[in-house]
Amino acid sequence: MKQINVCPVCGGKLERRETEFVCLYCNGVFSDQTVEEIEEKVNSMLDEFKQELVANTRTQLWDAIHEKYLSSKRILNLSRNIKTYLPDDFLANFFEFVNTKSHTQEQINEYINNIDYKEYYYLVDVVLDFMIRSLEPGNLLCLNNLIENTYKQNYLKLYNEYTSRLAKEAEKVKSGVYDLTIERDVFVAYSSKDIKYVEEVVKLLNQEGISYFVALENLRHGKGAVENYDKALEQAIENCKTFLFISSTNSRTRECDALKKEIPYLKKLDKLNAPAEYRNDYSKMPLKYKKPRVQLLIGDTPTGTLGDKQVAEVFDGYEWRYDAESAIESIYNFLNEDYFEEETEADKLRRELAEQARQQKELEEKQARQQKELEERQAQQKKELEEKQVQQQKELEEKQTKQIEDLKKMLADMLAKQNESNETKKDESSVEQEDAEAQNKMGKAYYFGEGVKQDYEQAVEWFEKAAEQGFADAQCNLGYCYYQGSGIKQNFKQAVLWFEKAAKQGHAKAQNELGIRYYNGEGVKQDYEQAVEWFIKAAEQGFAEAQYNLGNAYSNGEGVTQNHKKAVEWYEKAAEQGFTEAQHNLGCCYYSGEGVKQDYEQAVEWFRKAAEQGYAQSQYNLGYCYYQGSGIKQNFKQAVLWFEKAANQDFKIAQNDLAVCYANGIGVDKNPQIATYWYNRSKNK
Repeated sequence: MKQINVCPVCGGKLERRETEFVCLYCNGVFSDQTVEEIEEKVNSMLDEFKQELVANTRTQLWDAIHEKYLSSKRILNLSRNIKTYLPDDFLANFFEFVNTKSHTQEQINEYINNIDYKEYYYLVDVVLDFMIRSLEPGNLLCLNNLIENTYKQNYLKLYNEYTSRLAKEAEKVKSGVYDLTIERDVFVAYSSKDIKYVEEVVKLLNQEGISYFVALENLRHGKGAVENYDKALEQAIENCKTFLFISSTNSRTRECDALKKEIPYLKKLDKLNAPAEYRNDYSKMPLKYKKPRVQLLIGDTPTGTLGDKQVAEVFDGYEWRYDAESAIESIYNFLNEDYFEEETEADKLRRELAEQARQQKELEEKQARQQKELEERQAQQKKELEEKQVQQQKELEEKQTKQIEDLKKMLADMLAKQNESNETKKDESSVEQEDAEAQNKMGKAYYFGEGVKQDYEQAVEWFEKAAEQGFADAQCNLGYCYYQGSGIKQNFKQAVLWFEKAAKQGHAKAQNELGIRYYNGEGVKQDYEQAVEWFIKAAEQGFAEAQYNLGNAYSNGEGVTQNHKKAVEWYEKAAEQGFTEAQHNLGCCYYSGEGVKQDYEQAVEWFRKAAEQGYAQSQYNLGYCYYQGSGIKQNFKQAVLWFEKAANQDFKIAQNDLAVCYANGIGVDKNPQIATYWYNRSKNK
């Protein structure tokens, strides 16, 4: 029984006084009976906790000993955890003993022989399965005895099953199936999700008498398999003459050992075996210094594309194969001739011509169909664009007509009011204010060519008239004309002067423009802190561009202490108003997890909003999310669609990746001509 020495009320220390307990902190008094009840309850809770903990650990141990590849370290730790609470547990003691490195094989065999299987009969299957998978020559006799003593008399079927299994495993060990020092013809790299292709390849290799290493068959699954896994793969690659990569969407993911471990080690071996001058520039290393390799392509997407750069680099110069028979034929050729040294120029030319003819035959129909689809898509896009332009022009003309009519009416009203000013007794300052508003509108009409012929100089004259009366919007417009050099000689200082006049009247756009001038040091000494002050004034009025600029300041730590979380807050305010750059930046924050919890789905949502407004970089990013399947279901056709939209806006990265897609048939039919077109455009400045 665990002695309770704390107060059940306040947690203070209890002290025994004759037949009672007294709390030294709250002075509570408790009888022996109360304390005993508490002790029983606590001990019952502890027992339940121990039982649950042991049950969970037993489940984990059971899972661990049935894993495909066994981890001695994990099994040993779980066994010891169980023994903490149940020192006499048979399963925990057994797996602790056989996985402890200090025990010899003789000691393990003696331990197995001394187990009372009458008492632990139900665990014999577990012991046998584990030991057969971990078969060592020294415990062969011990396991035979174990099978004889436990099954032969009463369970003949199980006896035959385990005897056969033990014999097969012993034969594998004897024949060298698990011996990684044996030189083999080919190392097969693959994803566990492509087993059906591996089985097809192995069948053909056996038919041709080509020896091979396949992890599923040639790697020991017994104790310590996990700890020795990487080293075993490297040793196998070193001792194989050639390398076959079953290349699929499954095997080209970062989680697959083929891409994560085996291909990088193949590259490392190439560098170790090549002359020193090629070790720092792998791309220029001649093929004769590399271990011969073949890439068997499965599915629609070849390697060497986005996210698979290392595959493209390691297999550069080697031909791709699209069926198992031709892949095995290439392996056979590597093994039976000096592929790089013996090939004559005539043989090389014939091989290249034959390959070109094969590729041409495959691509002719696809190219024609792809070209037709491209022309139809371009024609449709052109038609939609023309219709949209006609509609926009119609809407613009209607808007301009209405604006000029409104302006004429306003000027007529203004003139009438001026003529009747003495009779109406209207305040003179009010008339001037109305004059200024009309003058500013007239300036806008000339600036944008709305209802009148566009004339920047006339626009400036009207803006000046209104600005000199203190009309804030006109002051801002005049500042912009000075900044752009529209209708007047460009003058940054004058621009700042008029922006400041309007800004001090609380004009949000002018405050933002003044902030930009301070940020860039245009017409005024560069001052990030002043820029941020003006951005804040405009942003707090809900001006979207200022909110976006303030977000950039927080993101870059310019004029304020860097704070990615605040940057996200301001980007979000601007993004919700439809400001495209803010929507794009907000998407980037969600994608990278900068200033906000990483969320690919949110990133896709904001990239899409900006992309649908025609923002090229967001169009590319959305395409990339479709390609990678980040935040949205993987869809190569959608990826190509958005790459193309960005590429048409001369976004270079999109043009390059679109070229890669056409070159390799990702999301579209393979078409080298279109690929070359986009590749050349991506290189043009």
